[in-house]
Amino acid sequence: MDQTNQPAATPAQASLLRYWRRQAGGREAPSRADIDPCALRRYLGSLSLVERGADGSYAFRIAGSGLKDLLGADATGRGLRDLSLPRQSDWLASFDAALESRAPVYGATRLPEATHAWIRLPLADASTGELTLIMCHDDLIGHNQEASFSAERRFIPMQRSLIAA
Repeated sequence: MDQTNQPAATPAQASLLRYWRRQAGGREAPSRADIDPCALRRYLGSLSLVERGADGSYAFRIAGSGLKDLLGADATGRGLRDLSLPRQSDWLASFDAALESRAPVYGATRLPEATHAWIRLPLADASTGELTLIMCHDDLIGHNQEASFSAERRFIPMQRSLIAA
């Protein structure tokens, strides 16, 4: 559990959540301009920025190099529908959950070879405040390293009262 008593799937994701909260300040969510890649250097390989289009489809604007194993290809610039992802509907549902709840969501999905731990952190458009961008962290955790994953967890929204700084 991180120092803010806010749940997250992994220590890295707890750290990212703390950063997201600091960058949001008193706002519902930080904007893309509030996110400094240099401050997130140690996580860049597992981070992606996903944008929802006007038609409701999602595209990876940026995908870290470490995500190739999980995604099966470099996803940068590609639509979610263009990728052959196992459990693609789970990815779609996690993106939708973050934007519809207007709050971070996280979960862990047990796969045959590892556990896929993820967090979705919505970002606001700096000019309109609309949430169409999501900062995502996805990590594969070996089954021997998953002490915090006693059961599969999915789409757990962060409680609004705990998100506020």
